[in-house]
Amino acid sequence: MSRSLPASLHIAGPPFRPAACKTVVGSFPALPRHTAGPLAGQDQRQRQNARPSCVSFLVLSYFSTLIHSSNMRKFEFVNAAAKREFLDLPKPVQRQFGADLQAVQMGLAPFSRWKHLTETVGTGAIELIENGAKAYRTVYCAKFGETVFILHSFTKTTNGVDRKAMALARERYGLMQKRLASE
Repeated sequence: MSRSLPASLHIAGPPFRPAACKTVVGSFPALPRHTAGPLAGQDQRQRQNARPSCVSFLVLSYFSTLIHSSNMRKFEFVNAAAKREFLDLPKPVQRQFGADLQAVQMGLAPFSRWKHLTETVGTGAIELIENGAKAYRTVYCAKFGETVFILHSFTKTTNGVDRKAMALARERYGLMQKRLASE
């Protein structure tokens, strides 16, 4: 007895070809042989067979999209300056914070490190943290309404709290609250 997905779950596009999937799975870089632990003695091929198949990945992606698309929050910059600051960040940082914010839109936790800024900015304000040679931050709030508001993005210049940046984020938090009150 063969199992198949209901007609409503079939994915549009060319038919699925397992051989194409194997070329994708087989394109992973060579993995070293484990010498200790539960994977001791297993080579790349044995571990590769333990990876989830492309079919299960496609089905999980499809269901994930169905589940989260109805609960997806809107995304909005508080003002044009907040958008300009975000776009001034380096592209890799924009991509990372963008992925984090998309996860927040879906009701998930961000992938990057983050912390609450309740005392310094306001209730529900969260700071995304990207450290490296230079440190980058984005402050957002997703607590009110069905919208994720970007309050402030900046390059961190001090080891302690950047008081000017927090004051600006607090000011924009007030702007966000006024906008929400008027709606």
